[in-house]
Amino acid sequence: MVLVHGFASGLGLWCKNIDSLSKRRRVYAFDLLGFGRSSRPDFPGTAEEVERRFVEVIEEWRKNMQLENFIFIGHSLGGFLSAAYALEHPKRVKHLILVDPWGFVGETDSTSPPKITGFGAWLFGKLTSFRALSTMRLIGPFGPRAFRILRQDFEHVFFQIPRIGDVSLIYRLCSFSVLGSRYYVF
Repeated sequence: MVLVHGFASGLGLWCKNIDSLSKRRRVYAFDLLGFGRSSRPDFPGTAEEVERRFVEVIEEWRKNMQLENFIFIGHSLGGFLSAAYALEHPKRVKHLILVDPWGFVGETDSTSPPKITGFGAWLFGKLTSFRALSTMRLIGPFGPRAFRILRQDFEHVFFQIPRIGDVSLIYRLCSFSVLGSRYYVF
């Protein structure tokens, strides 16, 4: 079983699941490029090229681990990349489990960029060139404290819910609606 974390995360996302999952099978988890303790390479220009690069890296990892085929579990961005990998290498994926996977809308009819000028163009350029995790890295040791202050909901979600092995977790997960719980992958 291979676990792939989502955006702004790392293999530590799975820390409360690994004990339960590993009781019946071997479990692997790794940091996607640019996340966790992995390297921070420059990525190609287009979204398609970036996706292809991630799929290539996952395949290289599979070969290095000498895995023939496996159960693939992907969360968020990891779900998107797991699905992309499964489409490219279907014989390698025994089962694909997508947990709140990302998806992207196809190309729009408009091929021209929005007509923005002056200050709006400058601001648009600054906002669209922003890398989501750069600020957290920039503020260094203050990052964890800032994250706890700005995203108090994460502490509740990740540190208050019992381990997967706890039967009450099933009830807790089924008793409330969460954002994205009504979206399905077809």
